[in-house]
Amino acid sequence: MSPAERMRRTRERRHKGLMPVMIDIHDVEVPAFLVVAGYLKDANDREAIPAALQRWIADETRPAAYENVAAQRRALFASGTLPKST
Repeated sequence: MSPAERMRRTRERRHKGLMPVMIDIHDVEVPAFLVVAGYLKDANDREAIPAALQRWIADETRPAAYENVAAQRRALFASGTLPKST
């Protein structure tokens, strides 16, 4: 891919509100989790893992999922199980 093409793709992502992120993942546990969670059919399909991980992140960061986590944290704070951060 040419430098011009990379820049064009970067600008398209930014326009869509996307931010590319490079992360290292464990090559066994993360694909196995994605299979169990229903986001990946074959843990050995290395080309499908990034898209599956992207779908999982998108689902887990949608507003309803965030509110669920926030409600769980509020319940833990109220019960004294989770100390409030300073």
